[in-house]
Amino acid sequence: DFRCMVSPAYQCLRHAKQGLPLLPGTRCVCDSGAFGKSDMLRRLTAWQAICRQLKFRDRLRREGMGPMWQFEAVMTYDLLLGVDEALVDGERVKRRGDAESASVAVRETLESAVAYHACRDLFGSSAIAYVAQGASIEQYVRCVRWLLKLVRPGHDWLALGGFCIIGMQRSLIPQFVETCRRIAPMCKAAGVHRVHVLGVTVVDAL
Repeated sequence: DFRCMVSPAYQCLRHAKQGLPLLPGTRCVCDSGAFGKSDMLRRLTAWQAICRQLKFRDRLRREGMGPMWQFEAVMTYDLLLGVDEALVDGERVKRRGDAESASVAVRETLESAVAYHACRDLFGSSAIAYVAQGASIEQYVRCVRWLLKLVRPGHDWLALGGFCIIGMQRSLIPQFVETCRRIAPMCKAAGVHRVHVLGVTVVDAL
């Protein structure tokens, strides 16, 4: 039972021995590509991001996964700039923002989520993983509250974005933990059965 995350922004998927893009039976979460530098420099519309993921799914089907194969879940196209990413002279740098700098990211993230909700049937049986963003606990909780209105209970996921920087700034771990404590009962009430934490590999935080 294999699980992995794949991205339409990266093309190196082929398994050397099998000649397949992924091992048969692999359960895949499809990233949106929002984390890539090219998307930060030239952000797509939500519809363009959705089309890119759908084309990626179709490619994987053609290359060996089968005509009925689906992603386990599809991440929505969030915006990271202003939360824990910044562009300095055209280069991406890790930099924690505040509620003011993150306000545009939260608005874009929510607008994108609404577009995914409207297009949810295009993804078949795949869950939509609604990605949350925010630089403060209160801002993050407000974002999650709006996202949970879009969730299909027992089917869609919540994904926590904006915290991969805690590997570099461990002082943010208490904020991460408190955010999780605040949103956990909200997820339960909304019927969310799975939460995906994006980019956090700090063991004690997890």
